[in-house]
Amino acid sequence: MGLVLLAVAIVTLVFFVFLMLLGPSQRFRNTWIGHLHQFFTEDFIDILQDGIKRLLGRRLYGLLKKIFTYVAFEANPLVQVLYLALLTVGVYVFFKDGWTKIPGPYASETHRYFIPPVVFITYLSFALVSFSNPGVVNESNVRRACEMFSYDYINFKPKTCTTCCLQKPARSKHCSMCKACIARSDHHCIWVNNCVGLNNHRYFIAFLSSTAITCIYASVMIAKILYGEIARQDLLNSWYWDPDTRQRVQVTLFKALSMVINTNVNLGALGIFCALCSIIVTVFFLAHLYTLSDGTTTNESFKWEDVKEAVEDGRLYMKSQTSQDSEMAQILHFDQVSNIYDQGRWKNIWRFIVPEQTL
Repeated sequence: MGLVLLAVAIVTLVFFVFLMLLGPSQRFRNTWIGHLHQFFTEDFIDILQDGIKRLLGRRLYGLLKKIFTYVAFEANPLVQVLYLALLTVGVYVFFKDGWTKIPGPYASETHRYFIPPVVFITYLSFALVSFSNPGVVNESNVRRACEMFSYDYINFKPKTCTTCCLQKPARSKHCSMCKACIARSDHHCIWVNNCVGLNNHRYFIAFLSSTAITCIYASVMIAKILYGEIARQDLLNSWYWDPDTRQRVQVTLFKALSMVINTNVNLGALGIFCALCSIIVTVFFLAHLYTLSDGTTTNESFKWEDVKEAVEDGRLYMKSQTSQDSEMAQILHFDQVSNIYDQGRWKNIWRFIVPEQTL
């Protein structure tokens, strides 16, 4: 029963993350997934706000709303500190309760040389992406930023940012949290309290991959340690008295695992938490890498979905990308438009990791 509940919890969590990440995309926008995303992000919040307002009154509700607005829509270190706290507590628990059990029956001495560097790289990538300049466009570099990428006249056209009062370079986006235009903007990440853009995209990729590797490595190592405790105590060859059946019953693997987790509660809880996080972070990392391989940022991928929807609705008119014809023509098929920033999958990924120029 416990394993069933754990499996249900894992599936539910993975589905919810999938719903939050991909629910707004054009592919799912008019499906039940899109409607469910809208319910959780709009309708449910409206219902919750109305209930809180009735329960607490307008004054206290107004205070809570200000706090929520600060946390959700303004640059702040709260979620960043949460990530750092989770990582640090996890590292502390592992070194306190698991380090002394290495080497063990299934965990070799070699891991003592691999674990510290993996942890260090995770902290390092977090610091780099958190405190690096993502590619802020200002008066001193706006001209150079505009020369980096050509305008495709589909998603990006020459115009002035109404907030910064500077020309917006192609592939840039104004971030309301950072209060600046970011060159080749991907998105604003609350986990690092910083934008991801031209200058620090490689650090963000390192941050995602190192976090995923750390979570996977930790969950595997904890499983090895716990299974080693089962072997050390020879639990699978043990018997216990079942008060319900009034018979001697041989210890099963699940029963043995429950027994060692009960004596290593913190380590067992950390293993389960890392297993859940490894699924979420790995899925997000692979999805992000797939987007980059198409030669698009997260911001641009949503723009392209809007373009595709406009083509399907017959609302897109533009000049030809392949001829000198200056007349506007209706785009009948999505294949008629192309991403001028797409240089092939491997080269696209390489250009995000090692940009030709930075600001």
